[in-house]
Amino acid sequence: MVLNYVKLENVRNHEQSEIDLEPSLNIFFGPNGAGKTSILEAISIASFSKSFITNYDQNIVRHGENYYTVEVGGSSQNGIPFTFSVYYQIGKGKEIRDISGGTISSIELIGQIPLVVLYPDMREIIFGPPSARREFVDKIISQTDTVYLKKLIEYKRILKQRNKLLSEIANGDRKQIDVLSAWNKKFIQTASYIIQQRGLFSYTFSFIVSEAFETITEGKESLIFDYQPFDFFTPENLVVFRRYWYLDQILSILEQLLIKYAKKEIERGITLFGPHKDDFQLLFNGNNAREVASQGQSKSILIALKNAEVKYLQNKKNTAPIVLFDDIFSELDINRINQVLDLMKNLKVQLLLTTTEIDKIKNIISNFENYGVYKVESGKTIRFDHFS
Repeated sequence: MVLNYVKLENVRNHEQSEIDLEPSLNIFFGPNGAGKTSILEAISIASFSKSFITNYDQNIVRHGENYYTVEVGGSSQNGIPFTFSVYYQIGKGKEIRDISGGTISSIELIGQIPLVVLYPDMREIIFGPPSARREFVDKIISQTDTVYLKKLIEYKRILKQRNKLLSEIANGDRKQIDVLSAWNKKFIQTASYIIQQRGLFSYTFSFIVSEAFETITEGKESLIFDYQPFDFFTPENLVVFRRYWYLDQILSILEQLLIKYAKKEIERGITLFGPHKDDFQLLFNGNNAREVASQGQSKSILIALKNAEVKYLQNKKNTAPIVLFDDIFSELDINRINQVLDLMKNLKVQLLLTTTEIDKIKNIISNFENYGVYKVESGKTIRFDHFS
């Protein structure tokens, strides 16, 4: 899959920009605050219907305006053309359109352009709370499984309603106990699918991550990606659930947890188990990475995770994802930068990256065919036809 162009209108400091892209490597350089990241952000919006920087679309709108528009166009692995555009107006929400000009939902959009994003704050995947790791996994699976995405949305709705009922019961409204019983059934049915798909994903993904990390560290260190569904494993089921995730067995365990936590949930007025409490452990040389990994080691872990994400999406979607790297080279030495770019080149992806230090990567660029270099300043983008 290749993006041929990206358009931005009223996106942060971009009044109006249209950028033609190269199929291999695209480098956007310039000072901080120039508008480099906004270009990648626009591609994220056109792929996920949301930014990777903020959850608040009004923050993206250019100062003094009340709307923004982004559009991308390109072609699939089979040469089939596509365009997707997102129009957002403050107070009115979003409108997403495809190549036909018809409107589509965000659920229909996600997965159309497989996307892998890496930016400095993604260290949260290693050092942050479980929610950061769940979000990382959910984004990958959602791009390959629309049912999973729908189940996630449904689960959040059910969880909210269930918590409301538990709170009312905790405050003395016993009439809601019968209503809760009906929601319990919906809760564990939806939860079971999410757990199953996370388990199946993790089994495959762990092998890819371990192999990628071994390559990056030249076999000197190890990394295991391990799924930890909340209060789920026992010595008896541990071996089976590492590989096989049978829906009926998952349902059975959730039914047991429903009984186990019933009294405490009513006392506390909140749901105490389920996929919203899951975690994914990164075992670095056998230890939890969040406890032992240095800053340098965490960079290798993130690169391995993103390398694995690309490979996983390639296998599932039968097309190469678009890869966005936002200012990740500022903290890497030349050897590490060369290694990362070589990995992406070998995976044959279209890579778009931002940097404030163009001199760091000048000598590496020539290894790529069809590369583009763009200077970004105050929301304006200038292409360099001859760059050395």
